[in-house]
Amino acid sequence: MEKASEDAVEVLEGVYLIKDVYWKFIEINTFLIISGGEATLIDTGIKMMGQKILKHLYALKKIQLKYIIITHAHNDHLGSACMLKEKTKAEIACHLLDVPWLEDTDLQFKETYCRFTPPSKKKRKSFDKVVGGSVRCDIILRDMDVLEVGDLKLIIIHSPGHTSGSISIYVPKLRALFTGDNLQWTSDFLKKGHLGLISDAQLYYNTLKKLQQLNVRYILPGHYSVISGKNNINKTFSLCFKQYNKFEEELLSILRGRSLMLREIKNELVSRIGAHADEDAELCTTYAFLDKLVKNGKILKREEWYILA
Repeated sequence: MEKASEDAVEVLEGVYLIKDVYWKFIEINTFLIISGGEATLIDTGIKMMGQKILKHLYALKKIQLKYIIITHAHNDHLGSACMLKEKTKAEIACHLLDVPWLEDTDLQFKETYCRFTPPSKKKRKSFDKVVGGSVRCDIILRDMDVLEVGDLKLIIIHSPGHTSGSISIYVPKLRALFTGDNLQWTSDFLKKGHLGLISDAQLYYNTLKKLQQLNVRYILPGHYSVISGKNNINKTFSLCFKQYNKFEEELLSILRGRSLMLREIKNELVSRIGAHADEDAELCTTYAFLDKLVKNGKILKREEWYILA
């Protein structure tokens, strides 16, 4: 692999990987795709990555950045989008269902940092450190939309489960699939003991099945290593399904003969599987799998409803 400049590496012909590190241990990937004098950027990383990305845009060659595609509206994937749009005039593209978070960082903060836990000044400071601000979406994406960059077609694959508007991008000519955070349990994540972040467990399972059917040679995820070769790709999907099933098995084991509150269940699950960098994310994932088990009739959540006098 040829290094284009200090931190950008050409991982496929015309595809450059620009990395950074978040939470001291999670590697963040952004990808620059160049074809026919045009380029598209897939994700923008956190706010501090903006200048690094600009540096590589200018260093590689004189090109027009046509699109900035956001795979999903989480802080470590859109953090420098506002600045990059202002500097490059590229059009921002995001799936319909994640547009509200992209365009309103206050809403994004509440839904991703404070859905299950109270807001605090410390949380807000952490959020503002990595998110540069709200940004207007120019192109609203839906499943099977196609964007063209030079002679490349970029097919949008709606991939919900991590967020409701998560997408993957399939480039047939390269047989490459850019997955954002839609593969939560690659070998890299499992080595870190990473719990994962799932907002809807059933949708996430459907996404794994959907992506598994694509004929790809390369998976370019939002974090850690590029995955290449049929055997490694098959192994990656097997690991994801295995870990997915483990969640259900562990939750059923935790609840056997007991009735517990969400946080109690989460704490036991974390001790058995692994942690996330943020407790709110741990609670989100735990709730997503519990909700699926309720809908499948495997567990019961007791609630009382009454008319307020």
